[in-house]
Amino acid sequence: MEKADYLILGGGIAGTAAAETLREADQRAKIVILEDEPHVLYSRVMIPKYLKGLIPRENLFLRNIGDYEKRALDFYPSTKAVKIDFARREVRAETGLAVSYKKLLIASGGRPRPPPEPFLSAAASAKILRMHTLEDADLIKKELASGAHQSALVAGESFIALEFIEILSLAGVGVHIAAKGDVWGEERFGKACGELLEENFKKHGIVIHKNTEDFLFKTSLVCLGIGLSSGLNIFPGLEVGSGVLTDEFLKTSDSNTFAAGDVAEFFDVVLGKKRIVGNWTNAFLQGKTAALNMAGGGKIFRAVSAYNISNLGLRLTALGDTAGFDEEKIISGENNCARLLFVAGRLVGATLINRFNDKIILSELIEKGANRDETSKIFS
Repeated sequence: MEKADYLILGGGIAGTAAAETLREADQRAKIVILEDEPHVLYSRVMIPKYLKGLIPRENLFLRNIGDYEKRALDFYPSTKAVKIDFARREVRAETGLAVSYKKLLIASGGRPRPPPEPFLSAAASAKILRMHTLEDADLIKKELASGAHQSALVAGESFIALEFIEILSLAGVGVHIAAKGDVWGEERFGKACGELLEENFKKHGIVIHKNTEDFLFKTSLVCLGIGLSSGLNIFPGLEVGSGVLTDEFLKTSDSNTFAAGDVAEFFDVVLGKKRIVGNWTNAFLQGKTAALNMAGGGKIFRAVSAYNISNLGLRLTALGDTAGFDEEKIISGENNCARLLFVAGRLVGATLINRFNDKIILSELIEKGANRDETSKIFS
């Protein structure tokens, strides 16, 4: 059995940031990373650029094996953890590898959700594509290069769905998208901003299907952008919700175990609630914070989450919590829109279209808990 001071489950950005931070904090520690995929760290957020032909595949990779060796990090690719004994502090992998540890970080990320029922009939004879791993990206590249698909259905109203829409459009594939309600993206972006998105979709020849509970559109290609779920069965005894529950220090209910990235349902001290934030920057920052606390620090994780994307000429930004709110304020301009979200009069989140310059001031207002009146003085 291998013996590690620090064992990290997941070699993505959260796990890698944690491992490198731990090495800086402790030059002698034995640090082990178990990674499900066969690859060293690569950029998931750059996958759309690869699929749009803007960068070559090799530019996705952010580390090589030599980088792990230089930092004396024991990196095990294609090594999926299948059993964890928190009492004995031992992990066993599918390969047969067993590792004991002093401190454990769960940074295993999320997994794409299965297709929703309305799309199963549409997808019965279709090729289903996701955009989560490098293998997913290679399959998308292959299918689009084949020329076999005249049209495609994009399921979901997420940022990944937006990436699929642009990638397919650039590839000359007829794009069909499905809105759960009357306006595509209304749940995330609000009605006014959703309508702006729809106007832009129509300019690019994208067909929008509304109120899709009984959706029956047939196509040879279905692209899923419906979000992630956390595989939590492997963590017996830990307190879990939608993810692995942590406090503001990213410590779980087990005193020797921490969690970071898409799998962590952490206590957000800015918003005063437990939540999951599934983006690259958040995972990087949480990985570093968790590592400092594993090494004996007492650092609170504090950040206003942000996500940016360009889509068919529009620039979109999501800040803070865009899901839980009781009041919204819409600011519309010519080809731009801002949706400000409040809970009990306090600004908690925002979605922006073509208002990127507002990002910094809104982040600051969310961070300090600005109220409705203070926010309205700046954004009238």
